[in-house]
Amino acid sequence: MDWTIIQQSLPQFAHGFGLTLWLSFVGIMGAVLVGLLVSLAQYWRVKGLQHLLAGYVAFA
Repeated sequence: MDWTIIQQSLPQFAHGFGLTLWLSFVGIMGAVLVGLLVSLAQYWRVKGLQHLLAGYVAFA
């Protein structure tokens, strides 16, 4: 097995790993924010959005 190829590709793998972690973090934070906003809107019974949010929760 030729280890030089692995050594040459390691920086690209490290960059991809860091990018994966960053995208996961952004996605999780976005989901938490949307979930918080939807739950608060349902708790406060925002008129006009109740049916829309109930549908969103049912499909999500």
